Amino acid sequence: MANSKISALTSATTPVAGTEVLPIVQSSATKQLSIADLTPGLSTITAAKGGTGQTSYAVGDLLYADTTTTLAKLADVATGNAIISGGVSTVPSYGKIGLTTHVSGILPVANGGTATSTAFTTGSVIFAAASGVYSQNNAAFFWDNTNGYLGLGTITPGYILNTYASSGSLSIQSVAQNNNAGSGVAAIGFNVSFVASEGSNTKGGIGFQRNAGFGGGFMAFYNNNSGAAGDFTTADEKMRIDSSGNVLVTSPAGLGYGTGAGGTVTQATSKATAVTLNKPTGQITMNAAALASNTTVSFTLTNSLITTTDNVVVTNAGGNGGNPNYQIFVFIVQAGSCLIAVRNISGGSLSESVSISFALIKGASS
Repeated sequence: MANSKISALTSATTPVAGTEVLPIVQSSATKQLSIADLTPGLSTITAAKGGTGQTSYAVGDLLYADTTTTLAKLADVATGNAIISGGVSTVPSYGKIGLTTHVSGILPVANGGTATSTAFTTGSVIFAAASGVYSQNNAAFFWDNTNGYLGLGTITPGYILNTYASSGSLSIQSVAQNNNAGSGVAAIGFNVSFVASEGSNTKGGIGFQRNAGFGGGFMAFYNNNSGAAGDFTTADEKMRIDSSGNVLVTSPAGLGYGTGAGGTVTQATSKATAVTLNKPTGQITMNAAALASNTTVSFTLTNSLITTTDNVVVTNAGGNGGNPNYQIFVFIVQAGSCLIAVRNISGGSLSESVSISFALIKGASS
């Protein structure tokens, strides 16, 4: 038969039985090869022949070159493992990704990282910076693990909580002591001071002290112009709440309401006209109408702060020379108001705008 290309052969209509021959051209000579002689050549095709050299697989198997001419199977393993390179000319394997050895780059905050490669200083406080990354600021936050001190605005905290702002700002320092064998005292407190650039070195603070044997203690409020920071036991104490709950004022300024707590009101028509002033303290200016000799007039002070258990203290504020011929007193106190009486004890009629100061002292029945 004439020579034909494989692609030009017609489709076989009869299965090959093994007795046919296949013409092969070798060195320009046609040879006949029995079909049966082809069977030994139909075994597994090796990698060197373009095959895999494998005849079966398990689900999940991966092929890899185990030599320069053969392929091998890498069996699948448990869920959650990844293929890890063993290096050049080394077989790969499954395993866990080592975050210290198998990663590169910086893990962003969105993926649970810090987004920074900066080495953190021991004791520094890590926080979210404006740029969306984690940062540290040893000038603002610092933890002294050795002493257990926390510094805000300072990297050398000298107390359990030590805060400090830049020059011209408020500085707060706190100090705490454990039980002292010598004095048997446990104490805690803090100082507040303004730096010299503010024009004053005045220091003030609050201290808490418990006596030996876990008995009663006290809370002190003080100025500390010359004492050491946190020394509320020898500083210039102004007020103390003792273990019995008594409020003790040692300042010569006394105890009372300060500027901003009070108010004023003036009677509109007569000395009997009611007035309203919802303040804990204040001054009432009475109408200048005449008040006959040995006559008492009363008027209502409406004040939402007053309750039935409170005390209202009134005094002649000294208007018009502080005429001593007026007696002023409160004789009815009820919720939301009190009744104030004024009596002329002189021998004649008086027509003055009497000034009355009042102060509310809260009370209780139990």
